[in-house]
Amino acid sequence: NVELSTAIDSFRIKASSAAAPSSAAFPYTLTINEQDDIQFDAVAASSNPITFMAGGSIRLNSALATQGDLTITATRQSSGPTTTFRVSAPISTTVGRIAITADDVFVSNSLRVTAAALDPVQDDITLTATGGSITLAGGIKAVNNLRLVQSNLSSTVAGKVGGLALIAATNIDIVAEG
Repeated sequence: NVELSTAIDSFRIKASSAAAPSSAAFPYTLTINEQDDIQFDAVAASSNPITFMAGGSIRLNSALATQGDLTITATRQSSGPTTTFRVSAPISTTVGRIAITADDVFVSNSLRVTAAALDPVQDDITLTATGGSITLAGGIKAVNNLRLVQSNLSSTVAGKVGGLALIAATNIDIVAEG
């Protein structure tokens, strides 16, 4: 297990491999708790959960193909600017779930859960904008459900859910204030 509290601008991780040949990703649990903004330039696949938390914005610059859960949370500090999550490369997991939370969520490439067990009540992908918009410009694929939750920052600053995206899921649940 790797758990780091950081105050850095960018992050790159490479995992080892098992001694015996295996099709499974190396089983490590990764938790990064960043003090403010961070960008991830490379993240190795894992069969265990990967969690990124930041007291600012998060940007994923490289593809991430993993097998476990992926949780990404960009939290606005009390007096700080709004946070943004941006991804410009594909993100996928085979059997895990993807949960992304920030004030604004921008997905300009694909998000995919490819082989989750069929479960009509499971949200494979959850995108939450806590004070802005969800903008989708890539393919979104979930075996089970996709959930999009958008909240406004204030009564005078309305966000939205939109974009040009191809979405495939058993069920799509959209809850939006904007």
